[in-house]
Amino acid sequence: MRCIVHKVTALLIMIVASVTVKSQEIKSIGFTGAWLNHRQSVAGGLAVTVQKDLFTTDNSSLSLGTTVKVGVEDKLGSGVIIPALVYFYGFAADKHVDKDSSGGRVNLFLDIPLLVHYNIGFGSAEGSLQNVGFYFGGGVTYIFTGYTDEAAYSKPANFAGLVADGGLRLRKGIDINYAAVFPLKQYIGQVNHPFFSEITISILF
Repeated sequence: MRCIVHKVTALLIMIVASVTVKSQEIKSIGFTGAWLNHRQSVAGGLAVTVQKDLFTTDNSSLSLGTTVKVGVEDKLGSGVIIPALVYFYGFAADKHVDKDSSGGRVNLFLDIPLLVHYNIGFGSAEGSLQNVGFYFGGGVTYIFTGYTDEAAYSKPANFAGLVADGGLRLRKGIDINYAAVFPLKQYIGQVNHPFFSEITISILF
């Protein structure tokens, strides 16, 4: 029994010794495209990531962070930047302007997640010499978006959900991420068993 305790203790010391206290912070800005159950509604906007390592080894790390996404959702996904300008100009000018070019309603798109990631390779530790890095993890989020109902009208929606995501980092400064959000609601409006998908391409800095 004492021998087993000694071996476990030695293993723990080796693990702790391999973990550095040197912490890395990752920041990026990019663009997100998202959709709810492929119901003709496309959300999109800017994505800003801030991530801080909790523990690091020579080629991996465990991090805590967020990727806040803000933009608009419109009926056909026909342009994101212009509807966004119209949407926010309507607020600034105190006007009720919330229609896109197809006549559908323009809804706010906002995603505020809290994420834990396990990182491998480039981006996992400060000074990593790898050209490519990978990461995966998950967390929780709250989302404001919209969807197209059976009568082809765009409706606003908001929900809390669980996130599973992963991505690829390139030394050239590019981060490609896919996130799957599982809403805690069984129904969102007329959408049964909702499932929210997001693809984000960002530039690291």
